[in-house]
Amino acid sequence: MPENPEAPVSHPRHPLFAASLLGLTLALSGCTPDSSSDEPEPAPETVTVTQTAPAEDQPSAEASPEAAADSPAADGDDSAEASGQASEAADSDAAAKPATDASGLSERGNIPKRVGEEASLTASSGEKALSFKVTDIQSDFQCTSPYAEAPENESFVKVDIMATTGSAEDLEELFYINSMMFNPYDWKFVDSSGRTANDIGTVASYMCLDTGESLPDEIGPGENVSGSLILDVTDSSGTLVYAPLFDSEGWEWSL
Repeated sequence: MPENPEAPVSHPRHPLFAASLLGLTLALSGCTPDSSSDEPEPAPETVTVTQTAPAEDQPSAEASPEAAADSPAADGDDSAEASGQASEAADSDAAAKPATDASGLSERGNIPKRVGEEASLTASSGEKALSFKVTDIQSDFQCTSPYAEAPENESFVKVDIMATTGSAEDLEELFYINSMMFNPYDWKFVDSSGRTANDIGTVASYMCLDTGESLPDEIGPGENVSGSLILDVTDSSGTLVYAPLFDSEGWEWSL
């Protein structure tokens, strides 16, 4: 029996079997890494481990107001909001004041005004012969006089006015008399389709207000007055035009 029981056994009667056994032994020994070999060892397989941060440390899609305020997206949202507010303000102004051209006049050649804005006529002296404000406009106004009649056109509009007059000389220069009045026949109405109604000072409009509510029929020099004017218009929306002088532009207000 051989001294090394693990060594391959050669049998003289089976040379082919011995050769095969020797080849298998050599093949198995070649699979065992030899530390003395000069060949580089194959690189070990590596696994990348990604550490997941705790939920409270991860940024959320719904960021805090402070973080959102510092982020470009938040700045964009603020800009969008500011732009939306500016757009709304512009739309509001457009509704309250008729559109103008580069000269500042409307397409009808008048000076657009908002409720509460002052309008005036200045004489050659440099002094204001008339200064007034339309303080309120009420569409679809219901008459207060017990003798009121139905509108001859479509509906009534009440225009509240505060006015101050200048000197007699300045009034006479502009109105050819040393007094003035807010004559309904100096007013026109342009409806939403662009059609002008000239006759808006009707008998029905004159009978609409109770005693003491109307503006004075005659306003002399150096007076401060307030009161209302009723106009008989053809639509509930449109533009009111007041042009008391033939040779000068007037003013207009949107309903």
